[in-house]
Amino acid sequence: MMAPMQEAGALPKLSSDGAFSLVYYGLGFTMEEQGLDPRTGGPLDLASRQAKLANLAAMKYPSIHAALHPMFDNDLDDRFEAGLDLLISGLKARIDTRS
Repeated sequence: MMAPMQEAGALPKLSSDGAFSLVYYGLGFTMEEQGLDPRTGGPLDLASRQAKLANLAAMKYPSIHAALHPMFDNDLDDRFEAGLDLLISGLKARIDTRS
């Protein structure tokens, strides 16, 4: 992972930080997915959790309340791709500012 980043212009430190960040993201997301899988993480009552958070957010946290639907969206592939895109875009921006 570090070689392609360095070939694109990243300094060794950025390529190292970027590689670790990407690996940590992948590992963390995998753990999150397993926690939501009833075969491995146990039953979760997401509807009840969403309702409780909606009530609290409506009173105190309007930004969270506005984002409730995407927060509880179960399209994990889309969520993973969005996060990966943010990481890659950030790395690209950091590489581009060097030139």
